[in-house]
Order: sequence, then structure tokens, then C-alpha cells
Amino acid sequence: MVAANRDKLAVTAPARSPHPPWVIITDYPRWPSPYFTHLDRHAPAELRLTFRRGLDGLEGVSVPGVINLHRLKRLYHDGGGRTSSAAAAFLDRLASLHGQGWRIVWTVHNLLPIDGQLPGPADYAVTRAVLCLADMVLCHTRADAAALRSRTAADIRVTGWAGLEPSAQPPAPEVAALAARMRAGQLPDRRPRNGVQGCPGHHHRVSRRHARRSPDCGRDLP
Repeated sequence: MVAANRDKLAVTAPARSPHPPWVIITDYPRWPSPYFTHLDRHAPAELRLTFRRGLDGLEGVSVPGVINLHRLKRLYHDGGGRTSSAAAAFLDRLASLHGQGWRIVWTVHNLLPIDGQLPGPADYAVTRAVLCLADMVLCHTRADAAALRSRTAADIRVTGWAGLEPSAQPPAPEVAALAARMRAGQLPDRRPRNGVQGCPGHHHRVSRRHARRSPDCGRDLP
């Protein structure tokens, strides 16, 4: 189902499909990726699950859906490393897509890169800004969720861990329930929780400077 759709997204959603696309941003070097085979096997066809390497081609889509980010570091890599200018360009583009109606979901594996060059200002700026911009954050454990609640106003969901060997069994009930919401394109409206304020002007331009002026998002990050 998904293999044929990898890196492809129709600019106009088919009239027969009332559901917006759920676009997973990943560049795993081979397909099927062992990290997504379980989701691929059990996701309902009407979810319009799509896999893309980057954000190219998402502007101007008549029925915007969900952009599901995973590991962020390569999305602001300019060939010589992760730079502040590349980070600002990535964040501006993501904010623009959000303003066009795309919902932003970040599956948080790590808040900062754990390999390659040591985390620097660009990495911290991206983490803060994406936590501000996100409509939903998915994480692996309840401990992750507890740590994230003071850092983002986004809805936080615990999905558990995906095995590298896809199970023949459907996902756990809480993941199936999330898939049902994904299928219906139902993400909650952003409502600031106690102790966390929504990112001021998060529907508008997001940049390194914006992230630094929004201390309530990504708090406890240097």
C-alpha cells in the first residue's frame, strides 16, 4: 500500500478520499523501513499514509493534512553541518506550511541529536521552535511524556516502542485509537496547559530569534 506512494503526494486530494494525508518525513535508506513496517501493515488504507524524504512539494496542497516529523537534524543540514542559517530556513518553511493548514506532529525520539557534531545553538533553536509549533507530540514512554509537558503546549501521546521485527498482531489499543483519530484527521486544538504558554504568533514567522523569545516553549533547554 505505502511502498507505491513513497515520496509521492497528489497536489489535489482525490474527491473520493475525504481524509487528508498523514505525511511521515523519513529518509531511511531502504524501503520498507523496519521502523515503519508495523504501521504500514496495520494502518487503514483511508489514512492516506505517505512517506517523504523532506518538505518539498507540500506547499499549495488543496487539502493539507499532517506533517509527522521524526529526527530533525538532517532537515537543517546545509552539507557542511547543522547551521543556524539552515535551521532558520527550515523553521520558516515549517511555519509557513503550518499557516497553510498543515498540522505538525513531532515523534520525539531525542530532543537533541545524539550523534555527529555536538548539539549547538541551531539544534536548541530548532527543538524549542518545533515544540512551540507542534499540534501534537508523540513519544515512547510515560516518562518522556511527563518530561515534555512543561516544554510544550501541544497534545502529548504515548505510543510505546515499535519493534524492528513487525508483529502479526495489531498495535496496542491506545495506538489503534490514535490511528483512528489520525484517519479522521482529528487533532486537538492547541490549548495552553497550566505552566506552559503557547508560542506567541506561532502561526506566523518562526526563526531562531522567535524561538529565543519564547522561553515557555522548550523550557529547561539551554
